[in-house]
Amino acid sequence: MILSEQTAVILEAINDELLQPEDLVRWADSVIAAMEQPPSWLLDLSTLGSLHMQDYVSRLREHAQGRMPTRRQIAVIVLAYDAGLLFLRDTLRLLFRLAIIERQGRTPDAVAEALAGALITWDCQENLDVIEPSLQARFEALSPEYLRDAHDIAAVIPWKLQCRAEPGAAPLNGGPGTPVGRSGASEGPPPVT
Repeated sequence: MILSEQTAVILEAINDELLQPEDLVRWADSVIAAMEQPPSWLLDLSTLGSLHMQDYVSRLREHAQGRMPTRRQIAVIVLAYDAGLLFLRDTLRLLFRLAIIERQGRTPDAVAEALAGALITWDCQENLDVIEPSLQARFEALSPEYLRDAHDIAAVIPWKLQCRAEPGAAPLNGGPGTPVGRSGASEGPPPVT
């Protein structure tokens, strides 16, 4: 993946609030280390001292290769869920914005239509924080379609991030505050002996 495509992936992850400034610096440092002659804008990004995300975003926008296709944008969100960085309710919220609200003018494929159907079902619920098991199963069945061709995206984003969810926040149906996904994280504090 060329640098402008990597930059577009990082920018998408920022739009989805999956990265913090320190994550961007980590990404820039890793790209710089792999290049013989890194561009000056990347060096600047690596040393940008501001904690304001807008400073980073404006730099990235200058060098990103346009907006990613919808399918790839969805893959970024699904990868974050798969890595255990997002609760299912937050994943559905991000996907709803992308696949339903920002959908105008796009030609969806069959998988996108199935995802849209699941998202509309979720949006029609009385309580959006309660995810029915059948809805979770629908989402889990669709996820592999978006992960199949996303290995290059997963290689770009520094997925060793802390979960963005509030510590102790109740996910899904009121369970303990552990991200839903395949992170392997244990639930709750260790027992006191």
